[in-house]
Amino acid sequence: MLIPRASAPYWERVLLGGWRVVKMVGEYLEHALQFERMASEATDPALKDSLAKQAVAYRKLAKERAERLNLPPIPTPQSKSP
Repeated sequence: MLIPRASAPYWERVLLGGWRVVKMVGEYLEHALQFERMASEATDPALKDSLAKQAVAYRKLAKERAERLNLPPIPTPQSKSP
């Protein structure tokens, strides 16, 4: 995890800090995808529901962070046709 040092030059703190924030959005989305995959593979209804809720929470975090940073909208998962 890269956290800019206060003693680093201003431009370095801004660039590294910005990189870390964008990476965080990506990490939230990666976690969401992992939980969505686990939910799709789960056979226990309670576990499936819990994993799906966790995926929704991570997508919400990614969306909120992206909005705060004026980044492009976060893609939403496409529902599968039966």
